[in-house]
Amino acid sequence: MPLPHRTCSRFPRYRLPRGLISLFGSLLLCLLAQPAWALTIDPSTLNTTLTPGGEVSQRFAAVTTSAGEQFNQWEPLSGVGQLTPRNGSANADYSYADPGNLQHCDTRTARVTATGLFSVGPTSASAPIEITYQDPLSISGRAQSLSGAPGATVRFTATFSGGRAPFAGSSLLPGATVTISGNQISYRYQIPIGTPAGMLNDSVTVNGQTTSCKGDSATIDVGINVTPPLSVSPSELTLSGEPGSQVNAQLQISGGGSPYSASASDGGQVALNGGIIDYSYAIPDGATGSLSDVVRVIDENAAFVDVPISIQVTSSPPPELTVTPAQLALEGAPGSQVTGQLQISGGILPYTANAEIGQVSVNDSVVDYRYDIPGGAAGRLSDSIRVTDEQGASRSVAVSIEVSSPIVVTPSPLALSGRSAVGIESSASKTFAVAGGTPPYTLVVASGGSGQVEPGRLDSAGNAVYSVVIPANAAAMTISDQVLITDARGLRLELPVTLEVAASNALSSRPDLTPNQRSVARAIETLCPQLSLMTNRTPDQQDLFQQCSDMLANASSSSIPRTLTEITTEKANAATSVAITTGTQQMTNIGERLAALRRGATGVSVRGLSLNLDGQSLSADRIADALSAQRMGGAASGDDAFGRWGFFINGSFNFGDKDATDNESGFDFSTAGVSAGVDYRFSDEFIAGGALGYGNNDTSFDANGGGLDTETWHLGAYGTYSWSDRGYVDAMLEYGWQSYDSSRNIRYRVDSSTQAVSRQARADYDGTQFGISVGAGYDFDEGPLSYGLYGRAGYLEVNVDGFTERGAGGLDLQLDDFDATSVTTTLGARIARVFNTKTAVLVPQGRIEWEHEYDQDGTSLAARFAAAPSAATFGILTDNPDRDYFRIGLGLSAVFPHGVSAFVNYDALLDKRDWTDNLIDVGLRWEFE
Repeated sequence: MPLPHRTCSRFPRYRLPRGLISLFGSLLLCLLAQPAWALTIDPSTLNTTLTPGGEVSQRFAAVTTSAGEQFNQWEPLSGVGQLTPRNGSANADYSYADPGNLQHCDTRTARVTATGLFSVGPTSASAPIEITYQDPLSISGRAQSLSGAPGATVRFTATFSGGRAPFAGSSLLPGATVTISGNQISYRYQIPIGTPAGMLNDSVTVNGQTTSCKGDSATIDVGINVTPPLSVSPSELTLSGEPGSQVNAQLQISGGGSPYSASASDGGQVALNGGIIDYSYAIPDGATGSLSDVVRVIDENAAFVDVPISIQVTSSPPPELTVTPAQLALEGAPGSQVTGQLQISGGILPYTANAEIGQVSVNDSVVDYRYDIPGGAAGRLSDSIRVTDEQGASRSVAVSIEVSSPIVVTPSPLALSGRSAVGIESSASKTFAVAGGTPPYTLVVASGGSGQVEPGRLDSAGNAVYSVVIPANAAAMTISDQVLITDARGLRLELPVTLEVAASNALSSRPDLTPNQRSVARAIETLCPQLSLMTNRTPDQQDLFQQCSDMLANASSSSIPRTLTEITTEKANAATSVAITTGTQQMTNIGERLAALRRGATGVSVRGLSLNLDGQSLSADRIADALSAQRMGGAASGDDAFGRWGFFINGSFNFGDKDATDNESGFDFSTAGVSAGVDYRFSDEFIAGGALGYGNNDTSFDANGGGLDTETWHLGAYGTYSWSDRGYVDAMLEYGWQSYDSSRNIRYRVDSSTQAVSRQARADYDGTQFGISVGAGYDFDEGPLSYGLYGRAGYLEVNVDGFTERGAGGLDLQLDDFDATSVTTTLGARIARVFNTKTAVLVPQGRIEWEHEYDQDGTSLAARFAAAPSAATFGILTDNPDRDYFRIGLGLSAVFPHGVSAFVNYDALLDKRDWTDNLIDVGLRWEFE
């Protein structure tokens, strides 16, 4: 607004509390006193348009209307554009360029303001600016000219500019499509099939948003030249030809759009070369009348034209019906089938045929004839075959069938049996006879067969042999084969062959065998095939072959387990048992002497007979010396005629039995032994000496299985040391050698179909043994009662030389060296009491021992058949020992006047598996005074 005139500015200000009337009066006078004044801008307003890429520019001038008044400055521009004052003058230049983001009919505004200094104060003026953006819609390019055949799709794209989004496109031609993407128009039109050649006109319009500025749509014209449609000349074909011939023609393609494709629907062939179609058709043999086909031509636009083709079949007289051969001569045996073949030519297909007695089948131009000759037929048989074509022409062929005598084979079918062998191949064979038919005969094994036949040709009726190799280690199986026998006339006979193969382990795989039986069964399965391959067997080998063959052939017989036991020498280990028994007996005899020495015996000691059951020997010295120690304080005096030297003779008799087990035979035994020795008392505490012993053992095996006689000689050394009045230590060392004489009875019958076997195998062989024993004990005396504790450790080793049996033919066995070792400890306690009577001093006593076996483990003896061609060794297992068992004994001693004493003892072995051991020991002793 105008500033107040300075006259008014000098007017006194209103001050309260003066009256309002005086104030308004002064103001009115001041306003009436102001002179006229004004500031304007030229032009006072600007309304203009802006085109794409253009610029608006305008110069504005600030104008004053009174003297003394002046322009001050241009204020900053409000709105779009730029205002540039001209060197501080009253003029300013305005400009606004297209920013590039405007759409058709957009409006932009601004305001230009100037200020001035007047007498009444500062003043201002302004001019409004309005700019409208003009960019009407337009399509680039000229009218579109397109061309295509019916079925083809024509298209174009164009760009447009201007206008205001959103945009839409349309056309006048039905079926045409217009799409807008960004500022691009896409036009597409498929010319309908059947559209005639000529021009189609269309108009494409793009419409934008409607504005007040107009220019919201644009149009472009489209002209479509429709080319001629697909056509094929000629439009139809008529051809002719004879059956079996080929007809040909050409077709010309025009119009449409290439490339083209062509096909025939009913048997014709087409080949396309550019716009030319080569057509061919093969007329079938025997065809008549009229045939038809259709050739279809398709262009790239899927337009197609069908050309119908008619093929007239011209006929000519068919060739004469012929059948070859004119006669059919066949030959066969009764029960066989004869066959023949005929060839047909000429006439009109299809052919048929029939026979009076035979059977026929037609396959194109071939007739297959067959006839089954009845069994018992003889001489010549006749038949006739009639062949007829489609028009009824026929020919007959005479058939002559000569009935020959049949080929006869006996036996038929051929059945063989065989057994696979361990480690080697075996074989089976059988002879058959060929007769009948017409010699010579040809014999072959059918293709794929596993056997062979010899000879391959028989010039007359005779015998042939079929043989087959059985693989090593084969399982049980059936081998089927066939021998083909053909005679001179071509007659053929098929001889079926069946081989039943028993497994190589049929014997050893029986579930009811013990380990030893199974071991010898495996040896038999190995050596029997080896014996079968030998051409010059010794008598023993032949006998062994016969025995093992009987066993393998009757592997399922219930007698097999007993048979294998009979031929297996499970009795051999009795030699080590006998040696251990006799060795223990001799050491027991020496032990009796040591017991007597500890009790003060001197001079000559002759033991009475002692009875020992199952390996335990005790003499009367133990009781007599105890009595001597109690009655006389130590038996004979040290000043007797014998001095420090001592002599003794101990005798014993032992008998017992052992039960049979799976690994060892049972037996009864009896042993008689005697030991004699001399010793020297080096001091009151220490005595040592030596002994010589002899033993004879007689062992009888259960079930009359034979026996074993053993003679044994022993050398021994011994000593005892008393480390106190009650305590002592004993030691013994023993070496022996044995002579064995064995007999093994072999009795068995493998099966009711085989011969019974009854033989005896004998053998003489030697052995040695070595033993050592160390013991200690402690005795207590309480008046008439005495008792003691003792223990000992023993080691006994037995070695038996290998040997070969004789006298049993092929069943004689050969054994390698074998041995046994026994390591035992014994803990025992004894008790005795003295009773005085008028006639004698009686001493009843008892003892108990616990013995533990550390060694003597079960082992395997290596054996083989002496007549075997190779070392088919089999093992003979022995039993493991019973590790822990007990001995208990009761006895009574009697001492009479004049140094005469007697005793009787009973000992029993308890809880030792498979052994019984009862000992009755009776003795008499006297001393020299």
